[in-house]
Amino acid sequence: MNTFRLLPILQRHKKLSLLFVILMLFNIISYVIITDYRQNEIEKRHSAYLKSGKARQVKSSAPTHPWIKVQSDIQTFKHGLPVMGAIIDRVRELKDMLNRNRLSATKIVLRPEQAELPALWKYTGALKIAGPYKRLKSLLADIQKSPNLFCIESLTLINQSQKTEKVMMELRLATYFQN
Repeated sequence: MNTFRLLPILQRHKKLSLLFVILMLFNIISYVIITDYRQNEIEKRHSAYLKSGKARQVKSSAPTHPWIKVQSDIQTFKHGLPVMGAIIDRVRELKDMLNRNRLSATKIVLRPEQAELPALWKYTGALKIAGPYKRLKSLLADIQKSPNLFCIESLTLINQSQKTEKVMMELRLATYFQN
């Protein structure tokens, strides 16, 4: 509704306009009272939680602004990554995991692509591995326990036979390196 059409109606109907103003004031006052009450309640519960000892008190000299904290976390993450020359070590580690679990895979080829963050490279590769489910599960546990960063981007398990435990696993991995 157009506000210019509403003003003449309110001027003609004094009682209606008075009711409108009273309702608006009531709405504003109740909003302020309720939000103030809820804010006080939140603060009381927060202080009670901190006093209960369930919260870990962390005293840190870290920056208080979230975007600065995130930026420092990204820098810490990037500096913790190896340089691109360590790609051979990552492939060797994957082969060792496969050998330890007595599994064989298709040829391991990691393809580079520029990551979203500057000076960071992401290497992705797809593997097809066939073997008993227990060994495949153990391989996934080894990948998870690895001190190096391996991200499982996709995982597909295909039962090859109803009579044997042989399963085909298609695994897409990613790892990151500094430039």
